[in-house]
Amino acid sequence: MFGFLKRKKKPKDKAGEAKAGSAGPGVQPQPEARTEGPPKEFAHLLTSQLAAMWLDSGADKYRAEYLRRMGMCSLSEKTAEEMLAFEADILRQCPRPELLDESFISAPLFSLAAPFLRESMEFYETNLVFPFSYVVKLSDEAEWHYWNSHEKNLQDSVWAEIFALSDRNRKLFLPFARHLVEHMGWTVQNVNEFSRNEQGMLDICRWGKTTSAASRTPWGFSPPSPAKKDAGERPVAAAPEKKPEAAGAAAPVRPKPQPVSRPAPAKKVWPEEPLDDVSLIQEMHHETAGAWQQYDFLLAIRGYGWGSMTDWAQHMADGDLNPLQTLTCTLTLHGGEEEFIDEYRESGGKIAEVPGILEEEWSSLAVGGMSRVLSALVKIVWFNQTRVLRIFSTVKDETLMMRYAETLLRRSFGTEDAMKLAKMPEAAGSPAEEQQHTEGR
Repeated sequence: MFGFLKRKKKPKDKAGEAKAGSAGPGVQPQPEARTEGPPKEFAHLLTSQLAAMWLDSGADKYRAEYLRRMGMCSLSEKTAEEMLAFEADILRQCPRPELLDESFISAPLFSLAAPFLRESMEFYETNLVFPFSYVVKLSDEAEWHYWNSHEKNLQDSVWAEIFALSDRNRKLFLPFARHLVEHMGWTVQNVNEFSRNEQGMLDICRWGKTTSAASRTPWGFSPPSPAKKDAGERPVAAAPEKKPEAAGAAAPVRPKPQPVSRPAPAKKVWPEEPLDDVSLIQEMHHETAGAWQQYDFLLAIRGYGWGSMTDWAQHMADGDLNPLQTLTCTLTLHGGEEEFIDEYRESGGKIAEVPGILEEEWSSLAVGGMSRVLSALVKIVWFNQTRVLRIFSTVKDETLMMRYAETLLRRSFGTEDAMKLAKMPEAAGSPAEEQQHTEGR
């Protein structure tokens, strides 16, 4: 999940390995590694099942395994305990008895005869009624059906639900992940690590795949070799989230669950008064890239160089994406990304002091994290010696992203001019004389 923030690990030398254990600012300390392997009795249980079984039985072994896995995500003991309490609270208010069944991981959730979800999709985007593993499993199964159930004569409502939950929209996954990052002390890296391990468990136990990257050692377990089963042949393990239909005598109506609501964000009001200046953006192109929105801006300047790129990146790290979750460079336009986030944290959050960043010019520079202004995930990419700026975000609002890009280019986050629009250039193709944002390099 969160594919646009996935990182290619930079190989470290011996000296880098020696200091890898020192946690920089904003990095939660990882518990000491265990010498013994994880208990095999939990090898077929998703993490939220452990919370459900602990809540049901009170057995401390489920709690201990749950916290062990949270530690593998580099969460602190305090954050791990808070996550367990949070999921337990969800399960108290919205019971999921199917999680107590050890075969839950391998059983399908969708009947495909009707939508699985009982309420509207908007309800689930604003109310957290499923624990995290349940959300991951629903998203994973929807993705499978998106690619493999096209020949089935399914209702439009079923297809709409599959499309909404799959990797194209992630209508359940993204709100849950945002809640963790904004309110529970998680980072995007923590979310990625959790979903990667849960996906590995599903690859092995649900789909019989043992060759995917995620299935190598999910949560430290060695993958077994189960026989692959067809997704549509097993009985449905979980009761669908739909209203009971009357058959003869009236069916008892299940009480509507009382959800754990996410705190409603304060409605933001953007400045109406425009800047008394010509925009630094000549034109914008917007397209959907999977679950993300991609905004490409052609800048109304002569072009920018490496020095401006690092200055912009530092401004975003300090003014909006604090704490920064990823810092990557590429040597060629289509080359693999090299991650520098660990070095950035060790430098005290100073991009100019990151070894390897200023010693040579790179083809591109990218930073990413949770935007404080947009309350959404953002990744920004600069391309050396060009006039192009690219922004990925979960925000689908062209005017809002124009405000965001204009503020970025003017380095005006935290000022009274932040998020103000500017007058569009009258003559397309005539770059503005904005020496502050150009270089002769």
